[in-house]
Amino acid sequence: MPSMSLASGVADMWSKSDTLLARAGKGYMVLTPNDHIGREDLITNEDVVIPVLKHLGMRTTVDTIHEHVELFMHWARPRGKPNIKRPLA
Repeated sequence: MPSMSLASGVADMWSKSDTLLARAGKGYMVLTPNDHIGREDLITNEDVVIPVLKHLGMRTTVDTIHEHVELFMHWARPRGKPNIKRPLA
């Protein structure tokens, strides 16, 4: 799948990763053994975290990150597959 060119630099960087495209197509992006991401999970998920830090900085909000994730997940979702319903905790 070719990379996208949207207003989101974060989603654009994510779209260049075949691994993230495959994960997003299945409904997830991060790898973690728990229901939350911890400090120890940052290295494993550097392909998700680095674009966020590069484009949004260290003091971004959860809501801002969520907007970029939603944009990317919608773009990467296989056509015809329904949206994933996930309430924010």
